[in-house]
Amino acid sequence: MRKNFAIAICGIFAIICVGSAIGMFYVKTEPMNIDLMAALVGVLSILVTVLIGFQIANYFFAKDYLLKVINEKVDAKLGKITHTIKGYSLYARDKFYFHSFYINAFDLYMEALNEVVIGGDAESIDYIASKVIMVIEEMEKQNKCYIMTMYKLKYIKIANKLKGENCNRILNFILEAGGVDGDGSTFIYPPQTPQIQKDEGK
Repeated sequence: MRKNFAIAICGIFAIICVGSAIGMFYVKTEPMNIDLMAALVGVLSILVTVLIGFQIANYFFAKDYLLKVINEKVDAKLGKITHTIKGYSLYARDKFYFHSFYINAFDLYMEALNEVVIGGDAESIDYIASKVIMVIEEMEKQNKCYIMTMYKLKYIKIANKLKGENCNRILNFILEAGGVDGDGSTFIYPPQTPQIQKDEGK
């Protein structure tokens, strides 16, 4: 703001000087005194130099500002994409659901859901949320609606980040599900069953 004001003042002063010089040229009948002419030229030169300097400074300041804004936006966008990719990665490495470890699958899918929610991609959020609901429906079919008690509050916070039917469906399940005690290690990394060992080539 101050910079623009200074430029405006210099511009107005330059216009006044130019107007004065033109007026003196046409009004005066005798030749202009050499000292006065030199003074006017000197003042105009200084003003022009100042104005050019301001423009150069504006260019560099604007360039730095634009680069900063662009970098911030790119970093923010990449950060969100990274969270979305992490969410899909968590979902992709799941082996719990297919071996009926639904407590583990629910926990893993909720972690994946949290990541894609941070990523902010609506399609990804809906997709992972549908997988969470898939686990919920399987639990309900088998009448095994349990979640890890120690992570219940975390699940609620994640579900509250959602909108619409997905939020209500998942949140209602969390609130109504039974709790399983433990530090979580037993359920996150269950003992290797013969079937899992066979699948992993052990």
